Amino acid sequence: MREVQNIWETDRLPWGRLAGSLVAISLVFGVIFAFLGIYDTNGVPFLKRVVFWFATTFTGVVSACLALPLFPSSSLGKYGFWLRIIPIALLVSVPVTFVLTVFNPNFGLDSSFTFWLRQYGLVVPISVLVVGVGHVLLAYFRKLSLGDLGTENAGVLRQAEHPFFNRLPVGLRSAELYAVSAEDHYLRVHTSAGEELILMRLSDAIVELGNWRGSQVHRSWWVAEAGVQRVRSENGRKYLILKSNAEVPVSRTYSKAAKAAGLI
Repeated sequence: MREVQNIWETDRLPWGRLAGSLVAISLVFGVIFAFLGIYDTNGVPFLKRVVFWFATTFTGVVSACLALPLFPSSSLGKYGFWLRIIPIALLVSVPVTFVLTVFNPNFGLDSSFTFWLRQYGLVVPISVLVVGVGHVLLAYFRKLSLGDLGTENAGVLRQAEHPFFNRLPVGLRSAELYAVSAEDHYLRVHTSAGEELILMRLSDAIVELGNWRGSQVHRSWWVAEAGVQRVRSENGRKYLILKSNAEVPVSRTYSKAAKAAGLI
């Protein structure tokens, strides 16, 4: 089983799908805002209104995507969604206000500070709406994108983005992880595509692997659930036989954790 990621990590949508999604979201909002004639634009021909609102919304959603990495939802707790949306909306309202001013012939770049502040205040509520709804839609598009790839390939995509696997040679980054074992100051990473030594402590690797399905089973071993082929017992002790046929001892200290992780 692969690492489960937060559905709100919309910045991980593949680039091709991301570009298409941003255009689609901007077009939908462009048509809706043009139809409603927001900001007294009813006097402008409908097609021009759509272009105007598409450009404005596209500026907002692109700016929002650029700002997403500044506010990782996984670190914001229970109210992570709103703690992410509101500051992003405040940020993107700056370029959106500028675009509104450029497109509107009644406004000028040399307008007073009070005017700019008032326009900014009018833009913020719309930005909250667009960024919030857009964020949810991007999460949905990302879910569809991963679903379209199939379970196995979707897992590989997520694995390729994982910091631990980025430490490995390119040929091993998409391989199935079996286990990691400590050897002095190095770690031996056991995968379906072979083994590799990397300079890292086991304790640091366990932290970096996070909620990847597996458990430490010995002071020198961490084993992935997907890497276990079978369990062998001898004289009251358990041994995990990896898919590579390597044998891993399960110490009494970590037997409870190994059992809880479903390894034995």
